[in-house]
Amino acid sequence: MGSDRRSRWRGLVRVLGFLGLSCLLLATTAWALDEEFLWESFETETTWAVESARGPVKVERVEKNATEGPTALKLSYEPAARADFEIRREVRLDLSRMRRILMDVTVDTYDVQMAVAFRSTPAGRYFESPPVRLIPGPNKSVSFNLDLYHFNRFKNPIGEPLQGRDDVRRVSLVFFRDKLKSGEIHVDNVRIVGSPEAAWETFAPRIVTIHQSDFIVRAYEMLELRVDFQASFGDFYDPSEISLWASLRDPSGRTFDVPGFLARFEEPKDTAKKKERPVWLIRIAPRTVGKYEFTVTVKNRMGETVSELKNFTAVENKRSGGFVRLSPKHPRHFELDSGQVFYPLGHNVCWASDYDYYFKKLKDAGENFTRIWICPWNLPLEKKNKLGEYDFEEAAKLDAVLASAQKHGIYVMLVLQYHGMLNSSSWGESPYNEENGGPCMFASDYFTSREARRYTRRFLRYAAARWGAYSSLMCWELFNEVDLTDYYDPEDVVNWHREMGQYLKKVDGHSHLVTSSAIRAGFCEKLWPLVEMDFNTGHIYNEVLSEAVLREAIEASVYNKPFFVAECAGGIRPEDDQKDPKGVRLHAALWSSYMSPAAGSAMPWWWDTHIEPNDLYRHFAGLSAFAKEEDRRGRNFTAVRAMIEASGNRKLAVQGILDNAGGYLWVYDPSWTQKPEAPEGMTFDAGTIVNVTGLLDGTYVAETWATVGGRRRTSRRLTVHDGKLSVSLPAFSRDLAIKVKFEGASTPSVQSTAGWTPAKKPANE
Repeated sequence: MGSDRRSRWRGLVRVLGFLGLSCLLLATTAWALDEEFLWESFETETTWAVESARGPVKVERVEKNATEGPTALKLSYEPAARADFEIRREVRLDLSRMRRILMDVTVDTYDVQMAVAFRSTPAGRYFESPPVRLIPGPNKSVSFNLDLYHFNRFKNPIGEPLQGRDDVRRVSLVFFRDKLKSGEIHVDNVRIVGSPEAAWETFAPRIVTIHQSDFIVRAYEMLELRVDFQASFGDFYDPSEISLWASLRDPSGRTFDVPGFLARFEEPKDTAKKKERPVWLIRIAPRTVGKYEFTVTVKNRMGETVSELKNFTAVENKRSGGFVRLSPKHPRHFELDSGQVFYPLGHNVCWASDYDYYFKKLKDAGENFTRIWICPWNLPLEKKNKLGEYDFEEAAKLDAVLASAQKHGIYVMLVLQYHGMLNSSSWGESPYNEENGGPCMFASDYFTSREARRYTRRFLRYAAARWGAYSSLMCWELFNEVDLTDYYDPEDVVNWHREMGQYLKKVDGHSHLVTSSAIRAGFCEKLWPLVEMDFNTGHIYNEVLSEAVLREAIEASVYNKPFFVAECAGGIRPEDDQKDPKGVRLHAALWSSYMSPAAGSAMPWWWDTHIEPNDLYRHFAGLSAFAKEEDRRGRNFTAVRAMIEASGNRKLAVQGILDNAGGYLWVYDPSWTQKPEAPEGMTFDAGTIVNVTGLLDGTYVAETWATVGGRRRTSRRLTVHDGKLSVSLPAFSRDLAIKVKFEGASTPSVQSTAGWTPAKKPANE
């Protein structure tokens, strides 16, 4: 059903403050005076009690004679001293504009009558309607008028009206039968008729069913719970009004919560019913192998209900390494739950019409990472004129994007806020804009407005609930280039990041990493120290990318967090890189980032105007092959740079990271990287020497690699004495990469000066 019906749904619920998956109130906003809606269909554990002041009766839910949903309420009675009995339910109900109450009742004898009764304020007065005689078999739509002067008729000949109708605290069903007989009565499908614009009921939640998608699930893959419940609330998306979550204990005994969310509205299976049903889900991805136990909780302003203890088992997953996390022992690096090192290598694909296409291209090139924006033209989740409501169709698209990424082995950096929404670019499209019904007169108000921050927290909770279980989600990026927004005071922005970072970490049961971004160095210095930011990123648009990438990686290393360049290009306009169709600057940014303290590769920006049309994926494939199975954790690398002599009185630049046990070097022609539009770079003859000093003495393997295509050119075992290693390069053009690997110290020995060695023992021994 389209957005019009969902809009009517939300308008109704906000007025009524009432929802039940089996007690569903559903109609258009223009209700007729005599419209009817469902109030009770007895699908949960009964909240109806037997009134002890009257006769005895047994109450239970059964499938027999159900007319709405799978179950009805069965009342079984035996011969007793009294001819009447009563069942009651405690409520808080406004019936001031209600006309009638209807229900379906099935009886098995001729001598049964029934009445409805209410206890209301003030003073808890009791009002009972005149009885209605029932006939054997089904009695459809037994009706009781609520607006006539005939309640408590036994007190006087005329009766009296139902007083306190705007605050009814108890509803009772009263039955009269032959006290000498036994029998059964079935009640179902209780409806109220009238104008429900003033009707409401508040009650603590009642869980109907919990459907578990599986009981055995691979680690890092999704288990989905569908929770059907009844509860009263006024806003589907406000966790202060209605909140759903699972509380889990993992095999190690660690406890954590995962929030639930409203996923969609769906058509009923019974086409005769015109009501859409809300679908509430909880998504869980186990991160360790073993048995998990959990309960489900639904909470509203009246209280909460907790399910019985349930469980599932997580088994080993050989196809995935799990979620990305910070390395506990090496905090400047990333790793997966499996303990495997994770070096992000990829490029931006911030918006696209076909992510499957891009993910396949990334995978084939050896990339493992990309960056995606939520913005007005890509996955616009927040509705422009309905702040606090989310577009389910766009949300489902993001579901599919993350599922596809997971299938292709691509991790996603998800950008939650686009800077243009808070400046002249797109402020007119922002749901936070006062002109669109939001709380902010100016874009700068977004960071300080209490209402704006409240709605932002709601959005973050929804995002964590809906997409947190995708292991392909590498991290949340709170803002893209937040320093380009129309903020009033930088400290407002910093404080906003503290608040939202803390909140997102609190509600994300899957503990994804959190970061944000700015483009100006001065603003980065305000964000990078924040403990709420798990790692830092930079954005660089510069003609000489190799130098700029290295410089920023070194500057960021003082914060002892992972860092990488999340956007880079030769300029801020597409044509700045279109002049470089062979991708020289892109190539230089990739290799410079690997040969730096950065924890991931630089991420080129112009995917649709540069990388894709020029098929530059070969550059990523070359670095991917070189970096495969390399583990930079635990190494005390130092960034190094040098110029060396080459044949023909020419010079080459050397950049890399080294420690006493080796490292990685990139040798390149600097004139080629600085002027990519020039003719092909020079060719260098074999025999150029790269001297590495400060190494441990012992045996090393020195490899040279082609940077495009990722082919190993040479591999030689060399012995280091006095800390110096000399690597002779093969012939190459433009650039070459080097790996220096320590294999072990030399075998200890004592130098002989008397003509024998340990292998030639003296004859007299």
